[in-house]
This record gives sequence, structure tokens and C-alpha cells, in this order.
Amino acid sequence: MTFSVRSINLDCSAIDDATGQTVAYVTPQGWVDWLLREPGQPGEHLESIDKETHLGNVRGLKFNLHVQHPSTGTIRGIDIRTSAQGNKVIVSAQSTRDNGLRAECRAELGVSADTGRYEWHLVTRLECTSPTPLDLPWIEYNNILPAATGGRFLFERRKKFNRFLIEDKDGVVWEFPHQHVLDYRPYNGGQERKPIPLRGAAGNWGGFFGEAWNPVLTVDACDGEPCWGICDAYLDFHCSTRFNRAMQPGEARTWRYHIHWLDADQAKQLQANARRYPVSEADWKERSGARLGLGFNDFRKSVQLDGVDEGSAFIPDGRERFWEKSGGPDNHGIVKMVSGKPGELIWPAAIINPTQMPSASRLRIRGKMRVEGDCRLFFRLRPHIFSWRPKPHVDWLPVVCSKPVGDTAGRWVEFAVPEYARTAREVDTELAIELVLDGPGTGSMSSLDVVLEDV
Repeated sequence: MTFSVRSINLDCSAIDDATGQTVAYVTPQGWVDWLLREPGQPGEHLESIDKETHLGNVRGLKFNLHVQHPSTGTIRGIDIRTSAQGNKVIVSAQSTRDNGLRAECRAELGVSADTGRYEWHLVTRLECTSPTPLDLPWIEYNNILPAATGGRFLFERRKKFNRFLIEDKDGVVWEFPHQHVLDYRPYNGGQERKPIPLRGAAGNWGGFFGEAWNPVLTVDACDGEPCWGICDAYLDFHCSTRFNRAMQPGEARTWRYHIHWLDADQAKQLQANARRYPVSEADWKERSGARLGLGFNDFRKSVQLDGVDEGSAFIPDGRERFWEKSGGPDNHGIVKMVSGKPGELIWPAAIINPTQMPSASRLRIRGKMRVEGDCRLFFRLRPHIFSWRPKPHVDWLPVVCSKPVGDTAGRWVEFAVPEYARTAREVDTELAIELVLDGPGTGSMSSLDVVLEDV
């Protein structure tokens, strides 16, 4: 197997196999989108891309060449070359911030002698450039996400993978079913979950499971205490390390690891004896809410925190936002907002609100509302997209709202959100979904129906 490297548009580089199939491409922002897992797999010769990879726009499996931390600055250049024999590709990147950190990453693509599949072997190194000790409680040295994994409830018919597995220091495999309401980020300050104790220097592994082929990251050597996280938004894998002291001037820390694929038989062996990560009573109390998903929404049901569930949720706070599991025009439960002042009271769907809108699809939402007082109640979609250029930012698109409903004199009335559609090329639209009460009064919603169709 030999590789070649060529330039494509948007300052990206494509890595091709000997037949011209594109195995991966690298963006100038330091993201690798890995398209093929093994030689001979059907693929394409990638001539161009519409937009660089980001969390809402992944074709294969993405990982980073850039340690994303305020102390590292922006990436300063990427070097891509093949080995003398042409059987490996070496990608190098670095970033530096004065009085902060110098970050270097080396990623080597080759074919495993054991499995015959492609593998990436990476080395990430941080060096303290500050003249004084740098407080660094934890650092995320990489972030991994396969395509079609974390789109949330509008994406559930296209979703891939349904759980995450991590092996602890005692060889116990822990299972984290995919859902978008309860995160697992034990390094996240005051929002800590019970951490899984990982091996110290080497041997840790974690990955995405539930498909015929399953991507896994294995650590070969590392400095610090491994402390991995799984986000409840995109379900991306936060490869992190916790430290118990500050970094000294000139001190360096290094991680060596590789990313590889397991077939269904290998994955089945690991899943067979996996233990499900426990959800505490406090978690249920904090994160239970009226489930929002495709089809008719029965607000008597909560999102499943301890199982696979792509749903979002209207999570009550017991002060201005309430969830009643009975009542409503069809006795399917109610979400209700109460405000005592002018202005908008907003109830976003879930802790991590946006859901990705699939390309080539159209969305229709309708339901019933009851309103009391000098207020208006409406359902709002706020579409937006992430863009890298000229610098990273979010572009907010025109909002889409149902017609505001005023006082209904105790009756339930129907409402509908105007149809919203995306073309085949609009691949990374996110929707912030909100129920909005404008003004003092009480607004309730029930019998919500969400229809998504391919176009």
C-alpha cells in the first residue's frame, strides 16, 4: 500500500491510496476527517469539499491535530508528507502562545500488520512557555467523533452508533448509552460525575459501538491521570488528562495513542460483559423532563437517561417552567410556563439545546396551546450554522416562529410552525428549539407532533 498527498480547495489536503481513493483529508484548522477504514473499501476521489470539517459536518471520523485550549493559541501550520517508501503519511502541526503553551502533534497513517486496516498513530506534546508556573487542572489533548453520531433527535433515522465503552484500570468495561441530556465529564468543575478510574500510564481505551465497524482510541503512554469525557451534545469523545499540580516553565507533557477500528466480532466480545454506568437519583431529579422527539410527543414520558435515547427534553425548574404528566386536551401531559413580568420567558428543549437538521429534508411542527393573561405563547426555531472563515463564528439565519397565541379563555387551540426545509448541500444547519412566553401570564403546550420528511 502506498499513499499520495495532494491539495484540494479551501487550503485542505487529500490523502489518497494507490488507486486514487481518498482515505482522509486535512483542514487548515487542524482537523482530520478519516473516510476509509481499510484498503479496498469503496470510496471516492475527493475533488473538493463544500466546507471544512467541524462537529456538525463530519464525513467519516474526525480527530484533531490541534490542542484546543486558550493557552495554546491558533495553529501555525501543517506539514504533510509521505515516508520514503510511500507506505505511511506523516502529518505534523504546531501552535504556540507566548506565556502559555506550545502544542505539537504528529499523526502517522499506515496499515496495521495485524488487521490489514488503516490506523493512525499520534503523539501530542505540550510544553509550558510561561515564565511562571501555569495552572492547568486538566487538558483535552484530542477530540474524536464519527459521522452521523451526535445529530440529536431530528437525526435519529440517520444515526450511527448507540453507545460508548471505556475500560477501567481493573479491566471492567463500562457502557454509556447514547442520550443527549446527561453528560459524563468528570473533569468539569462543579458539574462532576463519578469518574471511571482509568489506568495511569498506558492501556486505556474507549470508543463508539453499535455498528459493524467500531472506532476505538487506545493510549500507549501518557503523562498525568487520564480523565475522559462524553459530551451530551454531539456525543464526541473528550480525550483528557487531569493534573494535580501546575506546569513549571519549560516542562513538557506527552501523550502517545492510536486510533483503530474493531469489527463486529471484536466489539461483541467487549460489550458482552459491559457494566452500564449508574445514573443517580440526583441525576434523574435534575435532568428528567418532557421528552421531545419525532412523531407524536407524549409528554407523560421522560428522556431515558440510562438507555439509548435521541430525544431532547423540556426540563422543568419548578419556578417558571413546569411539567405535568397528566392533563392536556388528550391527557398526554403538559409543559407550562408562568411569568409575572413583561418580556420573553424562554424554555429551550434540553440542556444542550440545538439539534442538527438533516440535509435534503423538511420539518413540520404542530400542536395545541392554552394561554391565560396578558401574554403571547409561540414555538420558535432559530437556525444557525458554524463557519471557520474569516474567523470561527456562528451565522444566525432567519428565525421561524408559529403565530403567537393570546388568551384562549380556557380553551386549547391549535398552532403550527411554518414548514422549514434544507437542501442536499445544506449539511450542517443546527436548530435551537424554544417555547416562548412573551408577557405576564401562563402558557401551556401539549399534543405536539413533529414530522420530518426527506425531500
